[in-house]
Amino acid sequence: MRHKSQLRHGLRRPAALLASSLALAALLAAPAAAQRRTEWQIGVGHQTERAHIGVSVGSRGVQVNAGYRERGRQPVVRHRPEPAGRWETRCERVWVPGAIRKVWVPPIYATRYDHCGRPYQVEVRCGFWDTIQEQGCWESRETRVWVPYQRRGVSAY
Repeated sequence: MRHKSQLRHGLRRPAALLASSLALAALLAAPAAAQRRTEWQIGVGHQTERAHIGVSVGSRGVQVNAGYRERGRQPVVRHRPEPAGRWETRCERVWVPGAIRKVWVPPIYATRYDHCGRPYQVEVRCGFWDTIQEQGCWESRETRVWVPYQRRGVSAY
């Protein structure tokens, strides 16, 4: 059985050879692919009992894939789960309240007369801020709503 360092060193030489050969292939094929505007990709990989490495070169760039698996553990394969629903765009009528304004209402004064008949001013009501609500309206708005799929044969009760 090989040691970890031997495994890593053993992959370096093929990886360097692999990368240089792919780079050369990319340089030779790039002008022809650019003229045709086609997508292309070429790749090479190597896999051992506990490690893997791969390099691919294409019109979209270079991709390197490498990994190491511990002894006795199986690689984890993750599958993308199916969506449990979907997004729907719905048109809804929504009440939009009107704007709120604050207005200053000035104080009210009254003229009074003293016992000698001279006029003077008296504040009858203080000034204050009044809040005025403008009229609202109904609007149609589009909203995205998540709608879960209903499973067949499964009762909610």
